[in-house]
Amino acid sequence: MEKDTALIVLDKEIVATTKVDQAIWILQQADTELGIILREHSVLSVSNDDEKVSAEQSVMAIRKFRRSWDSLRKDWGHPLDVAKKTMDGAVRQRDEQAEGAEKNGLRFIQDYTIEQARFQRAKEVEAQRAADEANRILRELHEKEEAEAKLAGEVYKPDSIPEVVVKTEEPHIIPKAQGISYRRVWMYRVEDESKVPDAYTRRVIDDEAIKRAISVATRTVPDALSACDAKIPGIVIFNDDRPIVRG
Repeated sequence: MEKDTALIVLDKEIVATTKVDQAIWILQQADTELGIILREHSVLSVSNDDEKVSAEQSVMAIRKFRRSWDSLRKDWGHPLDVAKKTMDGAVRQRDEQAEGAEKNGLRFIQDYTIEQARFQRAKEVEAQRAADEANRILRELHEKEEAEAKLAGEVYKPDSIPEVVVKTEEPHIIPKAQGISYRRVWMYRVEDESKVPDAYTRRVIDDEAIKRAISVATRTVPDALSACDAKIPGIVIFNDDRPIVRG
């Protein structure tokens, strides 16, 4: 049989036929030799020196047959092993480059998603600030009118102060490519280790304790990604939405 070849035959029929024929020959040879072992080398007893030597000779003969079978087995599979290693290496080389491109794309996607979320939060904060400022002005106006009425000796009958509510805008819905979905993974980073409770440290940050706390505080949300209510002093808990590509 041929050795040390990494030839990859793309025609499966040729590969199958050749390797099956070789396997049949190897097994037929092994069956013949197994018959010899069972007929001539089955040790039934050892009761004297001659029988001991004969048994040793049988053991050596059996071992020789077994080594031959193992060698034939390895020879039969060697070309396929070499071909597999060659293919694994070739695919891995390409996959590493593709993985790098995928990670790069995910990084840009995540950066954009985070920036959009920050922008949305900034709009909400500004809207709340504007509403708070408007309500403050209205309250001051009310207090001024009341003070003027008292100075004039009049009975002040205040009108109801309208509450300025935060103007809500429809959040920007970031589109997704067809066939991709996300699972939310909650993560954390330590901002001030001195504020982290002892329950979450072992003189160093206890990663497992924090993850358990995050897991306990994570809840499902209907028709949406999960939410996490965990709050740990000195630690910022944030999510990393990771894609699940189907198809």
